Amino acid sequence: DYGWDQRGRLLERFPDIRLDDNATPFFRSADRARLVVTDHPGTSMLELLATNRPSIHFWDRTLWELRPEAEPAFDLLRRAGIVHDTPEAAAAQALRVHGDVRSWWLSPEVQEARRAFTALYASTSNSWLDDWKHAILGR
Repeated sequence: DYGWDQRGRLLERFPDIRLDDNATPFFRSADRARLVVTDHPGTSMLELLATNRPSIHFWDRTLWELRPEAEPAFDLLRRAGIVHDTPEAAAAQALRVHGDVRSWWLSPEVQEARRAFTALYASTSNSWLDDWKHAILGR
């Protein structure tokens, strides 16, 4: 919070808002949600995509720049409605899919984009230790 009192400021402006108090572990909260929305391209976004949890992500691209070589993978997520450049666009997508999040999330376009992205930036494996050894040692 760095002294910004974000919680207090949000509650003052939106008294009926429900805020996560971080007392519940992240994945337990995510499992209880039909849809998770994040506001930055951080670890939580990668974990949600890697574990195939329905999610929408947005951020200010002037604050969170992407490497040029990463743009095509993020463009796939944009076309699938997973990533947005503004909070308004993310909110509009959330409203569009709200009635049937599961159908949207499990659609071929969304799943193909998610799989292509996670293969590059959030890969998971049951044999991760062997995979790392192979990558590091070249064997």
